[in-house]
Amino acid sequence: MENQNPIEPERKEEPSRAAPLVKNLLIFLLLVVVIIASFWVSFQLGKKILVPVKKPEAKIEVAIPEPPPSIAGLQKAGLLSKEAEQVAKPTAEKRVCAPAAVGKYYKVQAGFFVVKTNANNMVSKLKSQGFDAFIVKLGRGWRVQAGAFKSKKYALERQRALKAKGFDSALVCE
Repeated sequence: MENQNPIEPERKEEPSRAAPLVKNLLIFLLLVVVIIASFWVSFQLGKKILVPVKKPEAKIEVAIPEPPPSIAGLQKAGLLSKEAEQVAKPTAEKRVCAPAAVGKYYKVQAGFFVVKTNANNMVSKLKSQGFDAFIVKLGRGWRVQAGAFKSKKYALERQRALKAKGFDSALVCE
């Protein structure tokens, strides 16, 4: 073929640059997907291998002591507000003093109160019945204490005397 237009030189057709660009882009995307998929599979396997299976924890059951009859009666009658329900029935603590422990005392606890005025009222009641009583600040409340003794024998005697007058108490060793 002869060149029909003598002014324009003959052009050779060049391959399109868009085809290799699309091909390279598709290969790049495929590699990204493969890398992400391999990380995801590794993560899933790692979760099963490295993280131990959690077994349900055993439930701890705790017996809650009943309040003294006088408090229970007030609660049932609705005369004791939620804020005033602060008295806990004295319960013996698990600590045991050695007989000759230096600096340890058997303390007779007549009550534990969250509201200080209620603790003061209990001290007044104990004093009116002839018992020496005082308040000790402990954590979030006040302990009404009716004596501290070096000998367990005397502490038990005080506890029996309190019970005879209608007061619940517990021995605390500190």
